[in-house]
Amino acid sequence: MRKAMALVCGVVMLAGCGAAQQAAPSPAPTPTSPIKVTPAELAAADPCGLVEAQGFGKGAKVEPGQEFVQCDVTVGKMTAEVGLLAALSNGTRELPAVSGVPIRAAQENNQICQRQIAVAEAVVQVQTTMTNYELSTTAALCKLSDRAVVQVIGRLLRGNLAPAKQPASSLAHKDACALVDEAALSRFSDIDHTVRDRGFNGQYCLWGVRNSDPGGEMPLFSIEFVRGSYPHPANTRDEFISIGGRIVNRWWLLPGMKDIPGCRVDIPQRTNEIVFVRLVTAKVSRRNACEPLTPIATQVIKNLT
Repeated sequence: MRKAMALVCGVVMLAGCGAAQQAAPSPAPTPTSPIKVTPAELAAADPCGLVEAQGFGKGAKVEPGQEFVQCDVTVGKMTAEVGLLAALSNGTRELPAVSGVPIRAAQENNQICQRQIAVAEAVVQVQTTMTNYELSTTAALCKLSDRAVVQVIGRLLRGNLAPAKQPASSLAHKDACALVDEAALSRFSDIDHTVRDRGFNGQYCLWGVRNSDPGGEMPLFSIEFVRGSYPHPANTRDEFISIGGRIVNRWWLLPGMKDIPGCRVDIPQRTNEIVFVRLVTAKVSRRNACEPLTPIATQVIKNLT
């Protein structure tokens, strides 16, 4: 839910990217909630256990999302992503409570509708978009978000959440922030490596998030865990190289309006699990954008084993 970060979605596409472009004010204090589930229980739970397809009508599908802390509910041409965040987004506003549980509204427009539910120090977010990135109406998108919120709250109030079924070796149990020595980022003076955004349960880690205007192109370094099929060299024009004893996919990110070069290395960890490592910095030329990322990716691979 992209995977609560101020990012350029078209350049870095981190999970929670839709939640990133919020207004500047800090989140309002969260009223007391009757939910007794703890963040630790959420971390061990299956996000798809928070909703049921039958509650969304005929043809609705509930399936794991791209992130390990995300579940996708598809209803017609709309998809509601039920995901877990580390904190409320900035600039949210209060909505009427559901079963005594406070609800916050984040982005609302004809492309996205977000609802957030605070669970102690964690947050459950419902984010509805059009499946094919088409435009809809705010009312239609928020109607699906609100239906999902009712289901999620009912499940949270009952407690005893269904456990996730990821094996111990899965990226679902790793901490992205622990995979790199922050000293390795010090050579990139336009990335403030002391500013770090850690996603829920360490499923992504982002450095330099406050270095640019919200929604603008920015210098950054990030590590993110996702589900997905790893491309075969014959099926892509990207560059496949050996790093740290593994064949990885390395490719140059297209520069945005500010022409800041970037590179991403995709590291296969298990079947259908990938680590994205990204670097966007003006301290290298576009031609050499991937060279400084290679030793950092090597360190990531070493720390994964």
